[in-house]
Amino acid sequence: MQPNPKILASNVAEWPSGHRVILYADSEEQPDDAGQSVLLQTMIRQYGGQVYSHTGAVVIAAFERTQDASELAADFQQRMLIQASRSSVRIGIHGLPDSPSTRSEDLSLASRIAWLAEGGQVLLSETAKAVLCGTAEPPLALHGWPNRRLIKGAPAEDLHELLYPGRTPKEPGARFFLLAGCFTGAQGQYVVRRSKENEVLQALLSEDATAGRIVALLGASGAGKTRLAVRCAVDLAGMLNQSVYFVAFNTPVAARLDVVASRIGERIGLNNADRDPAGVLAWAARTEAILVLDHDELVVSAAVRNFIEDLVRPGKVRVLLTSRSTASTAALPERAREISLQQGMEPDEAELLFIETVRWKIKGWRVPEPRQPFEAVLALTNSLPLAIELVAAQAATETLPEIAESLAESSATGDESATGDEDVFPRCLSMTWRNLPKADQETLRLCGLFAARSGLSSLTRIAENEKGAVLSSLTRLGHAGLVQIDAVTGDFALHPSILRYARTRLEERTDHALLAARFVRVYRDILPDDGNCPPPEQVQILLKEWENLLQAHHYAVRAKDFKAAMHFQQLSAVALKHGKMTDFIGLVEATNTLTQIPEFALRDNADQWQATLQNTLGMAYTHLPSGNRETNLRAATVCYEAALRVYTRERYPKDWAMTQNNLGLAYRNLSSGDRDTNVRAAIDCYESALTVYTEERFLLDWAMTQNNLGLAYCNLPSGDRDANLRAAIRFFQAALGVRTEERFPMDWAMIQNNLGEALRKLPSGDRDTNLRAAIACFECALKVYTHEQFPIDWALTQNKLGSVYNELASHNRDANVRLAIVCFESALEIYTEEQFPTEWALTQDCLGTAYSNLLSGNRLTNLRAAMACYEAALRVRTATRFPVDWATTLFNRALLEKESGLDELARTDMEQAWQVFVEYGVQMNIEQAERSLKSWTKRSTVFSGQRFLPLGIGIVVIISIISIIWVLGKLIAEVLQRQI
Repeated sequence: MQPNPKILASNVAEWPSGHRVILYADSEEQPDDAGQSVLLQTMIRQYGGQVYSHTGAVVIAAFERTQDASELAADFQQRMLIQASRSSVRIGIHGLPDSPSTRSEDLSLASRIAWLAEGGQVLLSETAKAVLCGTAEPPLALHGWPNRRLIKGAPAEDLHELLYPGRTPKEPGARFFLLAGCFTGAQGQYVVRRSKENEVLQALLSEDATAGRIVALLGASGAGKTRLAVRCAVDLAGMLNQSVYFVAFNTPVAARLDVVASRIGERIGLNNADRDPAGVLAWAARTEAILVLDHDELVVSAAVRNFIEDLVRPGKVRVLLTSRSTASTAALPERAREISLQQGMEPDEAELLFIETVRWKIKGWRVPEPRQPFEAVLALTNSLPLAIELVAAQAATETLPEIAESLAESSATGDESATGDEDVFPRCLSMTWRNLPKADQETLRLCGLFAARSGLSSLTRIAENEKGAVLSSLTRLGHAGLVQIDAVTGDFALHPSILRYARTRLEERTDHALLAARFVRVYRDILPDDGNCPPPEQVQILLKEWENLLQAHHYAVRAKDFKAAMHFQQLSAVALKHGKMTDFIGLVEATNTLTQIPEFALRDNADQWQATLQNTLGMAYTHLPSGNRETNLRAATVCYEAALRVYTRERYPKDWAMTQNNLGLAYRNLSSGDRDTNVRAAIDCYESALTVYTEERFLLDWAMTQNNLGLAYCNLPSGDRDANLRAAIRFFQAALGVRTEERFPMDWAMIQNNLGEALRKLPSGDRDTNLRAAIACFECALKVYTHEQFPIDWALTQNKLGSVYNELASHNRDANVRLAIVCFESALEIYTEEQFPTEWALTQDCLGTAYSNLLSGNRLTNLRAAMACYEAALRVRTATRFPVDWATTLFNRALLEKESGLDELARTDMEQAWQVFVEYGVQMNIEQAERSLKSWTKRSTVFSGQRFLPLGIGIVVIISIISIIWVLGKLIAEVLQRQI
């Protein structure tokens, strides 16, 4: 396609009729990626655009609306992030203003682009910048690049790159470290500390395995530790081919090792089940990455110190800590490097920061002459960044001599008790506080009530104030250097030292606990009354406010507000589904302390409240991703049994039935002890629940319990295996009669998966018929579990489908195995080792079995592929973390080792697997392992069931046969020669 001259015209009037926006895109790293170009062109048409020119991966298109171009850019960048094999893309937008009514929507879309464009770029021309930002002060950080043009031949306009606050401005082309919501301070302000920055980089870039892997930045609050860490992380992300992860610890509860590991695991993208110390260490052993751990003073404990050292021991992970306290780094290993920021900034750096902060309000401000008052002010700030910003914010309303006098007065009167470098911040904060109007002081107190970040709507609700008044107050606090406001989302944030100061002022009030209780009740109102998880949009509100809800609950407990504290327990459905179990257990336990005080016993329904807490705590332990799984489940059974001492069938029949169901789930998942006893205990619980959950009175609960019974019978190791599975099938079919595809598609798909698994395991009847029925069930589930909407459930079902095809012997056996391989490889598109290590390892194990079953192709190649899959699975399936899974993979590997002639290795692996199967009572696997060990004592034959003998023996046999043929041939030749 030849370029359309109109699209490159310098005169806007010559653009195609009706088109107002031009979008330009090219690949930064692989300009010949044709597939990427085709995808982009297809998406352009989907978003109502017209492609006017493309050369290789460079595409130029025109749109009628800015909104369409912005939405396409966001969608396309997101797809490039998901498809890891694709290169990042530079997208430019140049356009004319749409109607004013769409401007706010375009602004939101632009912020989405900034969020999604990690690794890529989104560039705006001056005109597009005006479209998205209007004439008001830009709420997005936009950095200009005057030497770059959007489209050659287009109007000569500067380009502006979309950046969120906290992302360092760099020339387009660099890969960006995305850090949203962790950086505080005025937008566009970056603390320049070149000497310290170089010192950090040199330490972290050291190739010496005994040094440089742990660097600790030490300094008082507001010394710029976090911002320097972010700046160094940005630089490192460009220098090293490594990922950078920022983990902020905001509450002292992080001193617990399991919480530290959980927060790191969440940030690096581990699956919920692997967010424990072992899971994070397994990730560190295979990943090159940089971890920035902020507010490290909150995680002082020997266990955490040892954990951090273990993180870097493999030599792949580098850790950068920030801490106010030398005590927090005292236990670090000797190789850790400490870099002090106590001395403040260099004089020229401090002056530059002061001037930039003032210019945020007063354009073109300069230091007045004489300079003595200015130098006195800097001296009173100790040249510490946050102190400089707080003081500089006052320069718009006070002269430098007045500021110096006010600071000196605060110091002389000892407005706050502090020592050393910490003393400077209370002085600066007190000076700022005295200059605040009463309304702004009240707003800052309300900010201090919570955990440093919240939405404007939350503050408005608890303050019961007009939105405009709160917004204007927050804006003034932002200009005072006390609050950072994100104008796109409406969120506000406080620096930790400002948050602590605001809370000290909050203590001057007497009703802060009541405000917190009101906050809890507001968010309780959006939860459904039936106890189910709320709709996705409401869940997002709750998750966004999670830290604030924790803080509000803290105040409710302190105030002994039972009702407010109990409201929080209604959030269990959200916590269960979104990995907040560790926080939730702490909250339930805190609330539980209220039941121990004498006043509680005098309350109405005190015993019922106690039972509710125990039941909720049991659910939390059942789903807790960290710690020892068996210990958690045993703790859950104790909680449920305590609840059942109150929830009797006679007094509280429905609560009793619900708790019986919960107790059954805990027993069913227990793998330690007598497995058969555990599963039968679960069945007893479910059957007890059904005495209340009858089909006539509680149809939906009845169906749920039928499904639970089916799962229990599927897992029952004793008795007639066929009878157990046929009973399970009946229970699943009964549940499907209620949970139909039309009314409950998600439940229907889940039960179809369970039914398919039972049919796959059914030993009686025609094997192929059972397997084909299972395939039909899984294909039904895939009608709901699509790759786009439910990728994790889709991957799970692909795994199940692959297992059936791997066992299907009818028709073309080899074709079925190849279908199984396709299913397992499809599942691995979602199940990555980093995000879903447990599922990834299971799929690798299944894939190895499929390759070992493959008869076509080169047998040796198939065996090598299978062995590689088993070895990969064993990186996650370890003897300590997943003993039964580890033994299963050892069992599979032993079969391959035996086939390859590695008899000693095969016997060792099989014996280790057998020992684990015996320890955990996995009867079926015990029998299989014993049969294998017995058969291996017999001498093998050359061929067995279409499988070659051990490779070494086979080679010897072949060489012997060839030698015999050669000798016979030579003898025959000699005989013939004599006859002649």
